[in-house]
Amino acid sequence: MKQYLLVIFAIATTNLVKAQEMLTAKEAVEIALKNNYDILIATNQAKISEKNV
Repeated sequence: MKQYLLVIFAIATTNLVKAQEMLTAKEAVEIALKNNYDILIATNQAKISEKNV
């Protein structure tokens, strides 16, 4: 009985691991830069400054 549970658990965990999407290093950096609030704030402040001139 314990062996069956172990096999079921192993199969279930393997499927969860496969569900994750693989990223390249370039994609990971692009996502990080896109979601970085400091960069977004600086970009918005630069746009505001340009319009105020």
